[in-house]
Amino acid sequence: MRAILCVILLSAGCVVVRADEAQVRWSWEEPHARVLPTGDLEWAPKPFEFDPGESTRYIDFESGSDENDGLSKLKPWKHHPWDRNAAGKAKSCRGAHTYVFKQGTVYRGELEANESGTRTNPIVLTRDLSWGTGPAVICGSEQVTGWKKGADNALIPEPEKVWYADIDWAPRNVWMVGEDGVVARIALARTPNWKISDPDDIKSEWWTWKNPDKPFDNYTTINGQRRHLAFDKEHINTDHPQDFYVGAIVWTTKGWVMGSPFQARVIAADREKGSLTFAGQWGGEPTYKIIRGCQYYLEDKPHYLDSPGEFWFDRKCNGGRIYIRLPGDRDPNTVRVEVAKRIRMIDSRCMSHVHIRGLTFRFPNVYWNLTAAPYWVSRESIDSEPGCVRLLGSGTNISVSHCTFEHVHKGVRFKAVGAQDGIDEVAVEDNVFSDADSGGVELADGTIYSDVTGPMGRLYGVRVMRNRFDHIGIRPDLFGQGTALTVSYAETAEVAGNIFYRVCAQGIDVHGAKQNRAATHRPFTRILIHHNKAVDTLLNNDDFGGIETWQGGPAYVYDNISGNPGGYRNWDHVLSPDTEDRFGHAYYLDGAFKNYYFNNIAWGKSKGPSGKLANTSAFQEIISFDNTFFNNTVFNFVRGSRRQEPQAGRVKFLGNVWQSMGLSVFRDADPARTPPAGNGADSGRPRSTFAIETGAYARNVFYDIGVGEGLACSSRRAVGTSHSNNSERLWRDINHWLLKWV
Repeated sequence: MRAILCVILLSAGCVVVRADEAQVRWSWEEPHARVLPTGDLEWAPKPFEFDPGESTRYIDFESGSDENDGLSKLKPWKHHPWDRNAAGKAKSCRGAHTYVFKQGTVYRGELEANESGTRTNPIVLTRDLSWGTGPAVICGSEQVTGWKKGADNALIPEPEKVWYADIDWAPRNVWMVGEDGVVARIALARTPNWKISDPDDIKSEWWTWKNPDKPFDNYTTINGQRRHLAFDKEHINTDHPQDFYVGAIVWTTKGWVMGSPFQARVIAADREKGSLTFAGQWGGEPTYKIIRGCQYYLEDKPHYLDSPGEFWFDRKCNGGRIYIRLPGDRDPNTVRVEVAKRIRMIDSRCMSHVHIRGLTFRFPNVYWNLTAAPYWVSRESIDSEPGCVRLLGSGTNISVSHCTFEHVHKGVRFKAVGAQDGIDEVAVEDNVFSDADSGGVELADGTIYSDVTGPMGRLYGVRVMRNRFDHIGIRPDLFGQGTALTVSYAETAEVAGNIFYRVCAQGIDVHGAKQNRAATHRPFTRILIHHNKAVDTLLNNDDFGGIETWQGGPAYVYDNISGNPGGYRNWDHVLSPDTEDRFGHAYYLDGAFKNYYFNNIAWGKSKGPSGKLANTSAFQEIISFDNTFFNNTVFNFVRGSRRQEPQAGRVKFLGNVWQSMGLSVFRDADPARTPPAGNGADSGRPRSTFAIETGAYARNVFYDIGVGEGLACSSRRAVGTSHSNNSERLWRDINHWLLKWV
């Protein structure tokens, strides 16, 4: 046992690239994270420095005046020139300046950033460490005061405990800020009043659907359109009136795969049968199944405002009345209550040579229709997919660095949405993203927005370096999953030194080359993903990877750590007895080819083979080929590697350490299974022969392999099986045997 642990530590130790021992020429030669003696990675951001350009302007929202000249800390402006509320000298300012926001102040306004600097003199939005104390905040909310006690809405329970205020905007988010600065999210009124009590099943306090025995016939037709029909007689019944359900928003998980909760309006309720009717995730007819045991809750009705820590807004035109119960039923007049107002914070359709440094973003609003599809589908509003720093168009040389995005919807969202748009030289570095409802960073080309047979917006060079992400993705966009970092079809991308913790979907999700339907050539793609750490990912969905690559390479994925990928499925496994309790993977190659995974570490909580904590696999491939895995360390999974539809072969496993696999090390798709389970159906008709002779298995080390399938590849034409009842046995010569068999 001691010998194998030494191998693991040596494998972990080989991730170290010491920048101080040799001259570093390329960024990918640096770790961008602190490598600890144990092989662990620690966040190591570069320090923030105030670096003004040729011309400086000062902004103090609390004490400044737009009639000042803005040239000094003594005569700052109140507004930034990009703010529609700017007046006087501030409003008339144009050109490439460094705009300094005073520390310790809260800027409440929207900035329309449709202006560019130059390469040698960019526009900079930043803070000066010598001016004020504390963060320089750009805030999407307003502090509401003058609360009155007693609800006048007859549908609200216990009205004597409820406070209200009248405002002239329509909020979807509310926060309470305590005297110590601690922020508490106030939930939109919901039932049940759930909280996260199980870190590995964050939806454990949601209700569950109790559909009848025919699980796949749960659909109905409303106005000629097919809709979901889901049952729970325990909670949907005549104890409540019809309007208790109809018009509510239901958040529900789905099956078979992906599983992430999505939001939909309840169209109809049958209280006698205990059912609700609602649309599918993509805003129309269902494409997934609501399976018995899927979890759900309801929100956004006055009936649900029945406990502390909730709010509900009664909208009247552009404003209305907000009703609230704070934690502990506190008097809101004695504490700071931030009510979201502005969706857009820094927003652009075209900007270049713009650098945003050292600012803090908090408390933005979201689009009122929480069930709205993205604009490219519904044409309802571009704000259905917001971002604190958002570019929907073209730009080059844009950086976001040393910023903090906390209690937001999404931090950075750049998309080349127009057919002729292009985004290049993007750097997102040394930021903190925390408590972000939908995600941290999204960088994308225009494939999904355009006719795939014609021109489309391009994403060229991007760098996402040394950022920290935690608690990401609990309330994603309708079409979203809750991913922390998404890069879609960049020509070149480097993702390094990022740390992820408690993410509802993937930590890293990188799509290479082009979407499979895109009628364009992308011959010069290069993707580098290294020295990242993603732990406790896939908390709210399944069939993804903590670190995931898609489509064409080459992609070099090395020196990363992916730990405890979730993917727990709460739905009724009796429907498919051989379906895993979890279906999450440390590293996932989804239709990916020409990928090189080396020097990575994957670890799980349990090797199962079944159970709530059993981590499915370290490596998952589907419809993938030309991939190489070498010098990786894998510990404590049900299976080491899963390949679905591996008929193309051309895969290599070289010099890896595999310790404590509950069932097997290598698992190919089982062609005898009809129909294929889960996303196996995406692969098409099962095959009975695979090009095993084009692969390679060499110099791997196996230890503590399961007593069931051992080192099997569970396809009809198997590589072979090894059964062992001795978990301490070390298989030293298995690779020689495998190659001889082939």
